[in-house]
Amino acid sequence: DLIHVPEFRDIWKDLMLCPSKFNTSRFINVLQLYRTRTCSKYVLLRINPEMETRLRFLMTYVKLGHQKRHQIWFFQKFLHEPDRETIIVDIVRFICCAHHPPNEIIQSDIVPRWAVIGWLLKSCRSSYVEKSVKLALFYDWLYFYESVDSVMNIEPAILLMVHSIQKYIDITHNLLEFLLYLVDNFDVQVENKVLIAKGVSSALQLLAKKGVIHSYDVLIYCPALSPNLKEGLGRLISGVKS
Repeated sequence: DLIHVPEFRDIWKDLMLCPSKFNTSRFINVLQLYRTRTCSKYVLLRINPEMETRLRFLMTYVKLGHQKRHQIWFFQKFLHEPDRETIIVDIVRFICCAHHPPNEIIQSDIVPRWAVIGWLLKSCRSSYVEKSVKLALFYDWLYFYESVDSVMNIEPAILLMVHSIQKYIDITHNLLEFLLYLVDNFDVQVENKVLIAKGVSSALQLLAKKGVIHSYDVLIYCPALSPNLKEGLGRLISGVKS
């Protein structure tokens, strides 16, 4: 996002191409940054306290099916102005990384995180912001390591895809298409592409192992999804290289 700023562009070039310029033996390459999990405290700083309070209330006390008036109020308060739309990216990062409800909430009829993210995704008015929101949703998948990363960070994306099949298949299609696009294009260097594919594969396998999703058949055998998307998903689930 800051690559157009000359000073930042120079730093980014060094990160990618000349890491030795930083003159520290502890920094080898940019992969170290990609693979380092960001503390949730930093994610909290991306939204203001009133936003945090309202969002936590929505996902702690409001029952699914009764959230519309809360969403309308939130949109008018924080997102109505066109220049505020980019804050949706920060909200999605907050929901994925900093709001992890306990099991009693997850298993109840309280508005789930995936539903809030689905609403936010549909609230995007520009394609650029929509793309950034999708990246915010899937970012933790790209270099996922089971021993370090939390399944709660990746749970909303898969549940949003699965629960959207019946009424909002376009969301399922667009999210799966974007995930496959990220695997192939987030980093064009061969070594990095292999690590990304491995991370996404590990994320998918852990989601099934933890019971977040009982089976991927609901996606693999969905007639409304294109064969190419289902084939790509199948490869990632099995960990087979394309």
